[in-house]
Amino acid sequence: MIEKPVRGSPLAIYGAGSTGKFVSKALRGSGFEVACFLDIEAGAGPVCEGVRVFHPESPDLSADFRSSTLVIVAVFNGGASVPAIQRNLKEIGFTRTISFLQLYGDPSIPLGDRYWATSPVHYDGWQEDIELCDRLWADEASRALFREHVRCRRQLDLRLLPCPDPDSHYIPADLPAPRDPMRLIDGGAFDGDTIRKLTSAVNKTEAVAAFEPDSENFSRLVAAAVTGNQSLLGAALYLWPCGLSNRHGLARFSKTGGEGSSLSEEGAVMVQCVALDESMPNFAPTFLKMDIEGAEFEALCGAQRLIRRYRPDLAISVYHRPEHMWQIPNLLGRINPDFRFFLRSHGYNGFETVMYGFADR
Repeated sequence: MIEKPVRGSPLAIYGAGSTGKFVSKALRGSGFEVACFLDIEAGAGPVCEGVRVFHPESPDLSADFRSSTLVIVAVFNGGASVPAIQRNLKEIGFTRTISFLQLYGDPSIPLGDRYWATSPVHYDGWQEDIELCDRLWADEASRALFREHVRCRRQLDLRLLPCPDPDSHYIPADLPAPRDPMRLIDGGAFDGDTIRKLTSAVNKTEAVAAFEPDSENFSRLVAAAVTGNQSLLGAALYLWPCGLSNRHGLARFSKTGGEGSSLSEEGAVMVQCVALDESMPNFAPTFLKMDIEGAEFEALCGAQRLIRRYRPDLAISVYHRPEHMWQIPNLLGRINPDFRFFLRSHGYNGFETVMYGFADR
């Protein structure tokens, strides 16, 4: 039985970052009282959204407050385990905790989608697509992981997700190694971190085409690509300050200068987007990676001819939108029916979940 927040009873929010602020606004806008925030970095900022921020072990918090106040753990990223945070809070006296995901069980709280998180009702309209995708996976590990994610979302229980494997991101040891020599297309290249990892895994890299629309990230990408990267010596480099989509054109963009920059209708700047079928029609990639903050489906629609013709290995993030976990594999299964598809998780809370695809070599 999931405990629900009650109007008139004060709540505490663990996490004074972006998710905590997002949850606070939704709760207070729905008539709930937020008594305080809890954050292990409380010393850096004593007030958030107009209320006090306390370290969870602060002596200012009484034993009665700890035992009686419902704490909503508003942490939603790939680097921290929410169930582990809940266990730690219980050890210091906070006996009533729920994850922010569980708030989606109350339709009176207008949260809206946040990455893959949404109301369980959302999945009722996708049942046929979910069942189709369930049959698509090439191994039992992928099928089990897929079912665990679906159960987690429907039951709003992050404890159903397995421990991730962060070290094997993009190169799982139990899946085929990248082809050598490599021709890489990197969608969402950030500062070149994935390029360094993937090109270091092969003996020779013939060419890299990298797309990064955030201007700050792009500057770091250029600096990293042209200086000191021994794995790129002799490789042809194509560095594009553009986003990927299903067509050419300008789009609004939310710029953060970090990993979370994304195409967004609320974005303050405009960026150029391109379709791979039109911009790189003869590149002949051996590896196509996309981690583009929710634009993956549209970008893959704009790369269908390239994928069908050259049959590159695929590493596509499927956690940015609720339906991407089955929508993207199903799309790629239609593009290349003989591909083998796998699912692996590399971050906590469903983050860094990647679909891998391989054609027969």
